[in-house]
Amino acid sequence: MLIDGSVSHLPPLLRANAGLNSGCMIAHVAHSLAIEWLCAAQGVDFLRPLRSSQPLEQAQAVLRAAVPSMPTDRHIAPDIEAASALVHAGALTGSLCALPAGEAPGALPPLWVAG
Repeated sequence: MLIDGSVSHLPPLLRANAGLNSGCMIAHVAHSLAIEWLCAAQGVDFLRPLRSSQPLEQAQAVLRAAVPSMPTDRHIAPDIEAASALVHAGALTGSLCALPAGEAPGALPPLWVAG
C-alpha cells in the first residue's frame, strides 16, 4: 500500500493534496485505462466497416494484436490483464503522440502532449 496513513485518516480522494500523499490512485490508473481501451475498441468493432482517425486505428490495431474482439460473451479478466500490460509497457504512447495538440476541435490539450 502506498498510502501514508500518518498524514490523514481521510480516504485519499478527500485529502487536500491527495496526489502528494497517495500512490494508491495512481497505481490503478493503468488498469482503469486498460478497461476503457477495451470498451472503446469493442465499440469501434461494432461500428465496422466505418474507420476512425489514423492514430485511433493504430491504437485499435495494437490492442487487437494482443486481445481479440469479443463477438460473444466470455470471461474478460485475461483481456483486462493483457491490455493493462500493454498500457504499462507504453504501447499507447505512439498513438497518443500522433494526435494533434492545440486549440483545434478534437485536439489534445497542450498539457497532455509531450514536449
